[in-house]
Amino acid sequence: MRRMQRDFFATRDDIELWLRVIEAQRAIKYAVCGLFKNKEPTVYQMITEIPDLGVMIADNESLADRFLVVPRDLRINVRSVPQASGEIRYAVDQLHNPESLIFQPGGLYERSALICGHIGGSFSNHIANKLFQEFDVAMKHGFKSHREYYVGREARSLGLEGVRLITMHVHEDSAYDLDLKK
Repeated sequence: MRRMQRDFFATRDDIELWLRVIEAQRAIKYAVCGLFKNKEPTVYQMITEIPDLGVMIADNESLADRFLVVPRDLRINVRSVPQASGEIRYAVDQLHNPESLIFQPGGLYERSALICGHIGGSFSNHIANKLFQEFDVAMKHGFKSHREYYVGREARSLGLEGVRLITMHVHEDSAYDLDLKK
């Protein structure tokens, strides 16, 4: 199984401009990833429906919201995960959704830091590979490459104005930030 990932910095406006290009070409949907008490996944048909898109409540990129992206006509498979307590939780992830990619938008944290986002996943499926390529191509047209990251127009402006571009968490040394002036 091949793993691919593209890392980026983007605001809500950057993300919406980027993903509207994809949504104009293909019908996709976004399911909130995670482990839940409810068996029914939370699904959004368009990127503009996602509340708080581009806003980080947590100060750490590993705690950011993640979305499973699939073609709209595919069913989101949810798996049961027994807990030590005897309770059952329900997982929305790539394990039983091989036609998907993972979209983690990252976003602005307390107006002083922009935390990176990612698209990617483990791909052994041609639908997932094609979806990743479409996301990647659309990103390369609207974002600028800086080192190993792609940076949206508004994210770039914020970074040049002094907003930290955080690659992991806000408590890390600023030496780990993406510095657009270097």
